Amino acid sequence: MTSTPIVNQILELSRLRDIKELRNNITRAVDSILEIKTTELIHRVAYRNTSGSSDEPTTLYAYHRTSLHGNIEKEPIPFAELDYTWPIAPRFSNSAREPNIIPMNTDQEINEYLVFFAPNLDQQSIDNVEALVNVYCNQCELILSAEQDQLTGIYNRQAFARITAAMFSTQQTDSLEYHKLEHSACLAIVDLDHFKKVNDKFGHSLGDEVLKLFAGMVKRSLRNSDYIFRYGGEEFVLILNDTDSRRAFDILNRLRLKAESIDYPKVGTITISIGYVPLEKEVGISKSIDMADNALYFSKDNGRNMVSNYYDLRARGLINKQAAN
Repeated sequence: MTSTPIVNQILELSRLRDIKELRNNITRAVDSILEIKTTELIHRVAYRNTSGSSDEPTTLYAYHRTSLHGNIEKEPIPFAELDYTWPIAPRFSNSAREPNIIPMNTDQEINEYLVFFAPNLDQQSIDNVEALVNVYCNQCELILSAEQDQLTGIYNRQAFARITAAMFSTQQTDSLEYHKLEHSACLAIVDLDHFKKVNDKFGHSLGDEVLKLFAGMVKRSLRNSDYIFRYGGEEFVLILNDTDSRRAFDILNRLRLKAESIDYPKVGTITISIGYVPLEKEVGISKSIDMADNALYFSKDNGRNMVSNYYDLRARGLINKQAAN
């Protein structure tokens, strides 16, 4: 029995296990089925109101396009281009001037919209598009549940293993992560100082709230191209893409300053210690983790609340070469 184009596209989406690949392929799939080249994935990104004005809502939203590689583009869509509203149910149009907009529930709320121009849609085409959207949303939920830390909502160690395996692959692939490591990137390990005392004094429930608030702050502080993982307990790993050592220090030091400015309910302030290292294919991920960990322990052993670069410490004779061997 010969497969139909819609069946082939559904099977292709069903095999994907990476959110960025899914973003990239859902637009391709709709374009292919409808024989168009107009499909976009639009993201609703939430921001906190930092203006201090009570006239604005606590949470503000901006809309971002997806790039050709599945990344959420950093710059929001200019307000002048948002000449249509975002519906809560699919809105189809038979006009070449009016977009078709399908809200997509991919993270327990509507935060993505599939937008395309396709005049003269028939019911079969609509059914095919909705079938693709359902598969996309189901795959997103599967990936998020398997690779999401249940407490903080960020990536877990399983996601870290998959993403870094792609980054350090020796084979040329279409993986987005592979191409990113062709440019500079840095890995950092972040540890909350004296966190055990928080659990001992205030209990694990308040400790969990601290971890959630901290993870949320870090996630909002990073770019869409970066990664944050909960590596274990109060330890987090960051991957800063397209970032050299000097730039990484600036980013991480700003993060350190921002962390110590947070006043956690009942707990007060908590500082962080950070160790980081540039990522290099010839070194590999395991040794890179060891080196960043050595730099982290230097920060913790020398007063905490500081950022340390492994190679800088080694050049100054403050750390041995054990992790690099």
